[in-house]
Amino acid sequence: MPSSPACFQEFPPLAGAWYNRGLVYAKMGPANFTQAWEDFSRSIELNPRNDHAFLNRAIINKYGGREQYFMEDLGRAVQLGNGKAEPAKTAE
Repeated sequence: MPSSPACFQEFPPLAGAWYNRGLVYAKMGPANFTQAWEDFSRSIELNPRNDHAFLNRAIINKYGGREQYFMEDLGRAVQLGNGKAEPAKTAE
């Protein structure tokens, strides 16, 4: 996958596009987690209320051993109303 498709350069405010590409990278496995993390972060930068981007970035942080960042992102996802994040937060 190219790192900056032309459509992303032309229309950078498309937070959903960055989020969706992050999902694709995440599903491709650990070798692509860095790119997934970057895409989720870009999505969050463009739309700081994207609870799903926070949740998925939290998961990438967890797999990467970044526990503090995992908890921060997970907490933010819960704050924004992501019900899927709540069980994970209480299990910690």
